[in-house]
This record gives sequence, structure tokens and C-alpha cells, in this order.
Amino acid sequence: MGKKVPIAIIYRNCCPRCGGDISSVDIAIKGACSACTNNLELTTLHILDKEVENFVGFFVKVTGFSPWSLQRYWIKRLISGESFAMIAPTGVGKSTLLAVYALYKVYYYKSKVYILTPTRELAKQMYSRLSEFIDKAKLKDSIKLLFYDSSSKNVSQTKDAIKSSDFDVLITSAAFLARHHELLTDKRFGLVIADDLDSIMKNSKSVDRILTLLGFDDKDVELAFKIIKLRQHTFLAKASKSQDVFEKIRKELLEFEAVLRNNIAKKNVQLVVASATGRARGLKAQVLKLLLGFDAGAVFEYWRNIVDLYNPLDESLYDKVAHLVKKLGSGIVFVSSLYKEIIEPLVGKLRSEGIKIEVVKSGSKSVDKFRRGEVEVLVGSASYYGILVRGLDEPVRARYTIFVGIPSIVRDLQDSLNNPRFLFMVLRELRRLGYKVDDLINSITRIITNSTPSMLYLYTKLMNQKSRVDPASVNEEIKAKVEILLNIKQNVYKIIRDILNDKRILEVSRNCIITKRGNKYLVIKPDPYTYIQASGRCSRLLRGRKTFGISIIFDEYPQLLSIMETILKRYISTFNIKNLVIDELDLYVKEIENSRSLEGYEVNINISTALIVVESPTKAKTIANMFGRPAKRVLGNTLIYETLIPVTPTRIIVASIMPSLGHITDLVTDEGLYGIKVNGFEYTPIYDFITRCRSCGAQHVGIYDSCPYCGSMDVMCSSSIYNAIKAIAIQVDEAFIATDPDSEGEKIAFDIYNLLLPYNKNIFRIEFREVTRNAILEALRNPRRIDVNKVEAQIARRIADRWIGFELSLWLQMKFGKPWLGAGRVQSPVLLWIANRYKEYKDNFGYVVVVDIGGYKVKWYLGRGFEAREKAHMVTSRALECGLEITRFEFIEKELPPPPPFTTDNLIQEANILFGFTASKTMMIAQTLFELGLITYHRTDTTRLSTTALTIAHEAIKKMNLDKMFVPRLWNREDKAEGAHEAIRPTNSINSEELIEMIIRGDIGILTRISEDHLKLYDLIFRRFIASQMPNTRIRYLRAELRISDLTTVVEVPIEVVLPGFAAVYPVKLYTEIMKNIDLVSNKVRVVKAEVVKGSLIPLYRVADIIKLMRDKGIGRPSTYAKAIDSNIKHGYVIASKKRKALIPTKLGLEVTETIHRYFVKLVGEDVTKQLEALLDEIEEGRISIQDVLNNIRNSIDIAMNAMENGALPPTFNNVNINTNAAIT
Repeated sequence: MGKKVPIAIIYRNCCPRCGGDISSVDIAIKGACSACTNNLELTTLHILDKEVENFVGFFVKVTGFSPWSLQRYWIKRLISGESFAMIAPTGVGKSTLLAVYALYKVYYYKSKVYILTPTRELAKQMYSRLSEFIDKAKLKDSIKLLFYDSSSKNVSQTKDAIKSSDFDVLITSAAFLARHHELLTDKRFGLVIADDLDSIMKNSKSVDRILTLLGFDDKDVELAFKIIKLRQHTFLAKASKSQDVFEKIRKELLEFEAVLRNNIAKKNVQLVVASATGRARGLKAQVLKLLLGFDAGAVFEYWRNIVDLYNPLDESLYDKVAHLVKKLGSGIVFVSSLYKEIIEPLVGKLRSEGIKIEVVKSGSKSVDKFRRGEVEVLVGSASYYGILVRGLDEPVRARYTIFVGIPSIVRDLQDSLNNPRFLFMVLRELRRLGYKVDDLINSITRIITNSTPSMLYLYTKLMNQKSRVDPASVNEEIKAKVEILLNIKQNVYKIIRDILNDKRILEVSRNCIITKRGNKYLVIKPDPYTYIQASGRCSRLLRGRKTFGISIIFDEYPQLLSIMETILKRYISTFNIKNLVIDELDLYVKEIENSRSLEGYEVNINISTALIVVESPTKAKTIANMFGRPAKRVLGNTLIYETLIPVTPTRIIVASIMPSLGHITDLVTDEGLYGIKVNGFEYTPIYDFITRCRSCGAQHVGIYDSCPYCGSMDVMCSSSIYNAIKAIAIQVDEAFIATDPDSEGEKIAFDIYNLLLPYNKNIFRIEFREVTRNAILEALRNPRRIDVNKVEAQIARRIADRWIGFELSLWLQMKFGKPWLGAGRVQSPVLLWIANRYKEYKDNFGYVVVVDIGGYKVKWYLGRGFEAREKAHMVTSRALECGLEITRFEFIEKELPPPPPFTTDNLIQEANILFGFTASKTMMIAQTLFELGLITYHRTDTTRLSTTALTIAHEAIKKMNLDKMFVPRLWNREDKAEGAHEAIRPTNSINSEELIEMIIRGDIGILTRISEDHLKLYDLIFRRFIASQMPNTRIRYLRAELRISDLTTVVEVPIEVVLPGFAAVYPVKLYTEIMKNIDLVSNKVRVVKAEVVKGSLIPLYRVADIIKLMRDKGIGRPSTYAKAIDSNIKHGYVIASKKRKALIPTKLGLEVTETIHRYFVKLVGEDVTKQLEALLDEIEEGRISIQDVLNNIRNSIDIAMNAMENGALPPTFNNVNINTNAAIT
């Protein structure tokens, strides 16, 4: 928090000890409410802390050293009994901690523990570590280990021991579980530790076995299956807009979920995963996630001390590898599946050079020989499940890794083309190469964009002839789509075969290559996860520091190398592959030696844990996916993403990212003055949690089990979100609150800060105005304190809205006998504008002649009455018969500057004019685009651009081949504040067509989350931004004076672009058809159409006009523009016309307007609202005391309401305006 002491707040139900009310002052000073500060009774949190310290003592006893920060984070989660995946780089002490925890569970809780590893080698390492710890802590008589080693002579005795449960800790490979599961069918374990989840998940039967070992029965699994299926059906029902079916499924789903939660709560089981890639798919994987409450995800190894080198794979391979091994010493050679035939001759060559080398196979002793120094080089498979990729931790002996072929995922072309998304990507590449495939692209685009992810998965299955899906089980519409896809596939396959007759490879969308090897057509995609995991064998943790290693890649396809480098740079910005230079090896050898010596070398890196709170689930997901495939955990109903974020080259945070879902507290309604405790001239707001009803959409302040409005039990209370946030805050080193960068976001951050303070003292505010990787990292590097002034401005604004809105609303409800009526500080001036304009519109309503002269319409207003009508019809007839006379005529040229990038009001206006979007629809779509990381923050009143924005614009303009038309403009140059707001702009240089491709490829969001309307708005924002960085446009205009009868008018019509400038991307509307209707000989303009309509000299307001008024008159803020209009529509005061979307007051709206004019214009009129808005701004700037402003508002309301009750007329309100001078301190 900043130095200034903020206004005191009371939070209901938030005392960390008793759960009662607590003030923000007591939170900051005492950490508990006044009633609890002398109560020494232990809380659950204190008991947990005591247990943690007990475990830490055990850890020190067993290992001889204290756990470090990251391990302490995991200890808290382990002790709480949570099932989870450990998200962290390798070599940070995961295995050590899990070994100690296994012993702790046995020693203190008499639990049975089962440890699974992907390979026998890793199982052996774990057994050795546990044995060492038991000996060190003198626990040999208390804990019995059992290691199943298939190569041991004592296999039968080990099996007998397993059968008889003669063990405390059982250690096996995943292969054992698959082959000998019958030995474990009657066993139950309190703790299962899986070193690698994927080794279990690749066998669906192993999932069933793990669940059985943890105590789940067939009923639990069956119930989980039902829930997963119902969730899929819910999605489909919602997509098909079948509301009745959707509600029925949703209710059934809620019941099943409640039963499952109850069943899980009764089980005392724990599964802890040390690593995973998140590749597990299918229903069984989803069942495991549902029952245990987490999804393991995958982690990129950010902590690398490795130089990555490349050399082409050619006939010199054997000699070069031999030279490298002699130069570098002991290490590992990984061979890709594409080059298996090379293993034998390579091994033969190295042995002929006197190098001790062995191929690692399951059950062999090669790894043990390598550890003992009997073997210099190990050769193994470059697959993720390869023994050497996962099963070797030798920081001294593993000095380098050599890859013969990049680790890759290789698939048959025919099988790959069964995936509609991949088929689309190939088609786009073929079009780029000049093939005429537009019709095929259009067909597949229609299919993909109108299908759900589950439907796309079904298409893939049906297109695969080997699939078990019965085509007779699907409807005719799906069959027709599959038939179209199969036809497209056949065409594409033929074209690719023709291409590969002349070319060696076809590269597809920087994603993969297609090539012919032998008689097979293959799709080869680099596997970055496996490369990072395998190359990491040569850079391990040794004596608290990371060793240096070399990774050398030999590959015949440099394109694969480039693709992998591009992928890895998204997650590891420093990743770079350099060409191998033999002369530089001596320097590398020296660094290898130094990093493994006892002194003189150190690579320090800071790994800490952090909570990051954002507002929406979409934003949480977007951020988490920027840094790899995140793990997921569920607390209550809150989904939390876990990932590693490399903040700097030497600082990594293990981040838990979760949403607050907006405000977690709001002003109460049942205490004080509408939620504000008043003590003389001191005001204390009272806040409580918010309960939202999913059935009727109502929102209530307070904690409720059911909706007070409709009675539904389907409610969600923000207290559950707070409890989840609190649970994570207790575990982590620090918390970052990353709510939106406006006053609402600051208030949310303020509340979260206050409520977390008793649990974690390291709480910081971060903000970013675009959801991009660089913006997130920059924010984490530069945290700040809460802006108290901004918070108090929001509190004052909320109280003003509450006091004014409640007083007026209650009065209107009583006067009109309608309990839904409402009024407000911003919505009421908007209603007055709309109603006043409607009156002007009606007063000037009459007959209008509309003449179309080629797309451009000329209008004459002729007034009311019989004579006006007759004249209008006469003029119309004459115009159709004779045309319009040209009395003056000339062509002129004008240079138009480009429009600035969008501000909030401009965007709402333009979207309303062009697409007919309401203000709320525009803001809702913009919110989604912002959260998906596609545009900058959409609530802004500046046109300012950053230098980053100019770079993006330049790149986009270059892609359009318009490089010479780039004219950089920062706009609002006087705004030079660091981190100041920017205009609304795209966050990268992709246009709408490229965005569509990214959506179809699955790179952005869920297909159905981005609609045609999203694309329209994004395209508008993109083109407006690009136009702002382009030259002026020169337009030719036709200026003419036109006459018919005694009516004349002057028109100035754009007819031609002379110099395109910005109009090349942001077109100016032209009326080219006019010239075809002009006869310069007769000086006449032919009339295409003429009619008489009823209209007005004064047009009705549209949404765009109201937004502009709000901006120009200083009423409302970007965040309230849409709400002010929507509130009037919701209350039934205003409707929008169907055709022009004009805003028209209803009869009720006019009656309410008259009432406001008569009694309350001095309270919610335009002038006083503007004055109050200015005061709120001054609170934000720290120039006015919030208490003084609240006192003025209260006095103004009291005077106004008293005057109204006494029947006073408007003149008595002369002194009611807020006294701005009195409020200045």
C-alpha cells in the first residue's frame, strides 16, 4: 500500500480468526478483529503451520539441510493432503522432497506409499535415495522399502513381499503396474507418487489401476464418466441454443457434481506428480483429472545453462561425432526414430576409435557402467519416453548431448490429413505456392468455424478408415461434412505427391514439414518438449549450482531446426541455436570443467513462488498458455493455472494464476446510510461478499445458499473465490494483483490486498494494458503499491451512485408504483438528453423530400401541414420527371489526415454506425479481444501510441507491401508519462485474415469464443490503427449547388481517390455513381429515386451520439459509457428503433424525465453531474479529501430530498449544487 492512509473500510465475514466483521485498519495493524486479538485459541492455519514446521524438522533430520523456498511451497501443499503436479524445472529438489515426504507419511501416519517411475533406472535411483535417508535418520527399524527390479535374481521373493504387503514404501516402474497389476488389486495406498504422469496415462488401464489403489471404486469412476459426458452435452446444447435441454442437463450435472464432491471428500488419498507433458488425452485422462482435482500440464525447462549448436547431417557424421566425443569426454547420443539405421554403424565407428560406447536398452546395465566410468558414451532413443531422456541424472558424467536428428513426432501423411485443422493449414500453404485452392479453403473454413472442438474430433475419427466409430451412428449432416472433407483430402494428397516429385520437402505454416522417405509420405514435426528434456541431461544441479553443457544437433532438414527454434523462442526468449564451430570447442570444454569443479564457477538463479490474480478466467488462461502448457488445479469451483514464468534470465517464478471474477465485495444495503456507516462527518463504507445467481442472473450482497430473488440453489458466492485465493496466498512467497488498469481494477486489487494481508505480507500491484508476454514480464519486473487515490475515487463514485441512485429510485418506485424503476448519477442525464432530443424531434416533425442522385441522398425539409405535404409531392414528381438543376458546379481536391487510433468512445461510435452494435455489445466483444491478448486495454480516453505500437504498425504495413507509406505518429505527444494509457490497438501485426487462420489452427481460444462479430471489431481496430500510421489521403470532391422549384442546396460529395494514403486500408466512402447521372450540357442531374417521407429537422440520437455527448460534456468515464445507456433500456425508459437504432424514450421514460426535470435536475442534471465527476477526478489526483466530498454529496441529497418532500419548486434548488470550493483541502 502507498504512504497515504486510505479511508477505513469494514469487511463483513472476513476476520481471519473468527470469520466476523473486521476493519481495514485492524487488518493492517492487528491482523484480526478487535474481539480476536486477545483470543489465543489455535486456528486451522496455526495447526497447519505447526505441521509444516514438524515436517521441516524431519526434512532436516533426514537430509542434513533445510528446505528452500520452492520446497517449502510444496511442503504446505503436501501437508494439506492436496493432490497436485509439481511445476518447476528439473534439478530443484523435487525428488528429494518427495522421498522425504514418503518417509514422513510412513513414520508419522503409518500410510502405505507407492512410488511409480517411468523407467527402472529412475526407480533404482529413488530406492537408493530413500535407503540413504533411512540410514542417515536411523529409521531402518521403522520403515521397510521394497524395490521391484525385473533384472534382479530375487524377483520371485519381491513379488511374494508385494502380495503379502510386506513393505511400507513400494517402488516400481510404470511397466510393473501394467504387467503385474494383479499383485496390487487388493492394496490401498494413502499416497501415490508418480515421477512422470505420462508414463501412466499412455495406458488407460493403468489409470483405472491407480484410481483403485487410491481407493476409488467403479461407482466413483462411472459417476465421473457421467459428469464428463454431461459437460460435453451441455456445451452442445448451449451451442444449439436449446435452452430447455440446456437447463435440464445443467441441473442434472449440478446434482452429479455435488454427489461426486461428497464422495471425494470422504476419501483420504493423495497423488503427487513430479513431471508431465500434458499430452495425455481421452476420457480416462479426464476422469483422473476430475477425481483428483488437477491436470498436470507441462513445463518448459527455463533454467538451462546450455549452448545449442547445429551441424548438417551428411556423410561426415561419423567422423565428426568421434572427434566431438574425444574432445568433450563422456556424454549422451540421442538418435531420432528417423535415423535408427545409423545406430549400428555409429557405434561401430566409435568403438573402432577406442571409445567405450553402449546402446541403452531396457534391463541393461549400461547406465550403471556409465556412472562408474566404465562407459564413456551412452546411445539411446530421442523419444520422450526414452530411458535416457527421462532416467539419467549425472551432473558430472553427462557433459554434452548429441542429437542425430531433432526429436520429432512423425506421422503418415494420410493419417495427418484426417485432421481438418491440419488440412486447412496445408491448403493455405498450397495457395501461397500458387495453387488454385480457394474453393477448397472456403469449404473447409465454413465447416471448421461452424463446428465445436468435439465435432472436429469426430470428423477426424470418421475420416480415418481404421476408426472404430460406426458411421451409421451419426446424422446425415455430419456425414455430408465428412464427405466434403474426404474429397478435399484426396485433392490435397494428390497435389502434395506431385509437389514432392520435384521438391524434397514441403514446409507447412512454420509448423512441420512433409517429405517422402522411401515409399512413404511423412509429416515431421519437431518435438521441443523432448529436446529440452533430453538436452537438459547435460546441465544439472550440482552442489547448488547449474552445470554447463553442450547440445549438438545433426539434422538433414534445417527447416525443422528453424521451426523448433521459433517454437522455443515463444517460451524461452534467450533460446538460440548457433552453428557448430570446431575451433570454439576448447572454450566450451573449459566452461564444462569449471562448472563441475569445486570452486570458481556459479550460476545463481532465483526461483520463487507467486500468486497472480487477474479478473477473468479467459485472461488467466491466456497468460498461463504464454509460458508453456500449464498445469491446472481446482479449489472449490475455481480453476487455477500453474506455470513457470522466466521474469529475468536469473529469476523464475512458479506462478499460480487465477481469476477474481471481478469485484469480490460490494457495499451492503442493510446497514448505515445505504451501506455507509455515518458518524458525524466521518463515513465508513461496509462491504460484504457477493452472491450471484446462475439461474436468474440476480446479484446480491451477502453470503446466501440460495437466491433471495428466485430461490434457485445454483448460486456462486465470491467468498468461495476469496477462499481459493487465500489458500494459494498462504502457500506462496508473494502475491501479484493484476486486475484491470482502471479505478475499478484498483478497487478490486485494494480489497484483495486487504483480505490477503493477514496471510501474506508480500503483496504487490502489477498492471498491463495488453495481455502479451512482454507486457506481463515487464509488469512483474516493475510491481508497485496500491494507488490509494484511485481507490478512494472509486469508493466515492460507488457511494455517490448508491446514495443518489437509491434515493431517486425509491422515490420513483413509490411515485409510479413500479418496483423495478431506477435512476442514477450518470444514467439520468443520459435519459434527459434522449428525452429532450425526442421533444425537439417531434416539434420539428414534418414532410421531407428525399432525392437519390446515385447513392447520395439530397434532402429538403418542407415543414408540417397540408401545404407542406402538397408541395413535397409536387417537388418529388418534378424531380423524377426533370431531374435537379445544377446552378453551380466545380471539382475540388482535399487532403484528409488519417483518423487517430480508437479511444473507447470513438470505437463505440464507429461500431454502432458501421455494424449497429450496441455500446454494451462493443465493450463485451472488446473485453474478449483484450483478454485473449489481441488488443490493448479497451477502456481508454487517449489516442497516444507507444514506440512498440509503431513497430507493430511498420511490420503490418510491410506485410501489405506498402512500406513506403509508413508515416510514424505517436499522437498525443504531450503525454510522455511512463506507462501512460495507450489508444486501442492490436498487440501484434496480424490482420483479420491471419487471425482467422490462427483460430482455425487452434492457436487462439476455443473456436466458438470468437464469432464473426469479434472478427469484425478486430478488423475495424486493426485497420484504424494501421491507417493512423499512413500518409494523408487526397480526395476529389464534386461541389455543386442544386435546385428544384424554389428549393436549393449545396452538396460536396467525395467521388474519387486521387492519392490513396490511409484510404488504402481504411476506405473513404465514395459516390462514384453520381457522375453517371450528371449532364453538363443541360446542367441537370438525373434522379434515380425520389420520395416523400415523414421526418424531422432534428435527428434522434443514436448510441454513437450519446457516447460523444458523454465524452464532450465530461459525464461518465470509458468504463461507464455502455452501462449508462443499457440502464435506461433495462428500466424500460428507452428503446432502440429497429432500422436506424435511434434511441426513443418510452411513455414511462418521458414521465420519469418530467419528474426528474421537476424535482431532481439539480441532483442528477448535466451540470451537477459534470461537477461531481470533476470532484471525483480530483480525489484520484489527491487534491481533495474523500470525506469532504462525501459530506458535500450527502448534504446535497438531503437538501434536494427535503425540498421535494416540502413541495418546493425548482427555483429553490439554486443553492443545492455541490460546493466545489468547500471540498478542496
